[in-house]
Amino acid sequence: MAIVTYELIAANSVNTIQNPKNGTFRKFPPSFAIPAESIALIDGEIVEIRYLKGQRNIVKEQQMVSSDRAVKLTKPQFNNGFLAVDDRVQKNLIDYLDNHPLNELNTHMHRDGTRPAFRKRDIVEVTRKKNEATNKKINVLRAVFETDYELKIKPIARYLGFDVKQSSSLVLNDMLNWADANPDRFIELLDSAIVERFDTIQKASDLGIIKLDANSISWGDGRQIVSVPQNFNSAEYLAKISYDTAYHAMWSELTRQLENIGKKKPAEAVVENPPKASEEFENTPTEKLFSLAKEAGIVKWHPPHFIVGASKAKGKDEFIKLIDSDKDLRNLIITYLKAE
Repeated sequence: MAIVTYELIAANSVNTIQNPKNGTFRKFPPSFAIPAESIALIDGEIVEIRYLKGQRNIVKEQQMVSSDRAVKLTKPQFNNGFLAVDDRVQKNLIDYLDNHPLNELNTHMHRDGTRPAFRKRDIVEVTRKKNEATNKKINVLRAVFETDYELKIKPIARYLGFDVKQSSSLVLNDMLNWADANPDRFIELLDSAIVERFDTIQKASDLGIIKLDANSISWGDGRQIVSVPQNFNSAEYLAKISYDTAYHAMWSELTRQLENIGKKKPAEAVVENPPKASEEFENTPTEKLFSLAKEAGIVKWHPPHFIVGASKAKGKDEFIKLIDSDKDLRNLIITYLKAE
């Protein structure tokens, strides 16, 4: 005995519903029946077919019945998306389903625009696809560990909105979970030019080279670069338009400023892992430290704020208080002064 299984096509199943108890959506309706009578192309002829228990033949004209009044039709019923048929005792049902116009294989019967509703489930093909999907997930998860963290994984994590300022092990954990659920999308992002530019833009924003607002993008000194359309992420929008000829000069200037900062200290390390204060400036009074940084152009004045990287305060006194209260900011200023 062998069981032949038919399955509904999820995208075309009728009345896909929401479970009122828990609010989740079902992939298939709990019950779906196909008509017990239809037409089919058999041996080159269009004939009427019907599923009638006890009859070996599905062609209506060849079925042995005394009267239509004595015929009791039973619609083939799918439960939770599947219909299992015993090929030993239900060969006529298999024959009916194989020839039914709603079967995906019978595309020649869909000229009127009718969409197929079900297909025969090929166990070998199902197993092959399952193994293929499993291998893909394994390869993707391996890629998360083996791909360069700083150059690839971290930029993708930043692009997806994960907190990249947490430890690398936590970022990797977030990416493992996400890649496991989205293997195809992860593979796309590995070589995405937009992800690379998005990361560069975020670094420039962290260092105060540019300012990202919901409605506009501007240079750190306030000069506007471009307005951001509604419902767009400003960094992603700039990443996309930066390829346009009109923004080539802007992109060159942005990367030039990043490179200049990088010659002093890698931007990522400066922003996220401020080094310990150098002994040379460790005991320098905050006001003196502020003056030195201002003279060196490290602290910039963009009225009414003094700015270093992503940190800013209104007026000199407030900025000095900020340096006193923010150890990372103080160490960042000292790092820049040492590089002078």
